[in-house]
Amino acid sequence: MTTDTRATGRPRFHAVAREAVGLGEEAYLAEHPEPVLVLEPVGKARRGGVTTPVEGHKVREAESTVADVVAAPQTFRLATDVVHPEARVVWLKKSERNPFAGMITLGRAENNDLVLLPSAVSKMHAIFYRLGDSWQVEDRGSTNGTCLDGVRLPPQEKRLLEDGALLRFGEVVSARFFSARSFYAFCRLSVGGEDPESAR
Repeated sequence: MTTDTRATGRPRFHAVAREAVGLGEEAYLAEHPEPVLVLEPVGKARRGGVTTPVEGHKVREAESTVADVVAAPQTFRLATDVVHPEARVVWLKKSERNPFAGMITLGRAENNDLVLLPSAVSKMHAIFYRLGDSWQVEDRGSTNGTCLDGVRLPPQEKRLLEDGALLRFGEVVSARFFSARSFYAFCRLSVGGEDPESAR
């Protein structure tokens, strides 16, 4: 299962969900103990996908459309009811591109751990921090802001990320935060299947 932290090669959610459930919970968690962001386009940008860089190539920044955000429901029957078909998965892992230990950076510049290209995303937009078993997020004074569960974050103040929290970067990308175990459960809802391990 690919874990490329650049946006290129980030697999579609539905493909990851099928593969994760095929592995079974414990095998998936052994391979991917990290939390996950499920990235989706927002508002009018939902007509397309999340704009992401191509590995090894320079990509012109995409035009961004300012649009209202409609948050996905907190409860649902199937994950496919609320996940955009172009939703992408990224694991919160440190990359070799960024020398700063203890943090995972997100932004438009290519030296970020997680790269998003829309022009509404700042060069360094937000930072994720691990604190024991918990995770925090901080807006780095971005131009278009970072929202957590619909509330715009004050710049340079850390906020705790709860499992299932909905983030928005600028006006074009939303990201649902999952712990590794909760993401696996979300994958099972998506495919509507039984965990292979529980069936043994």
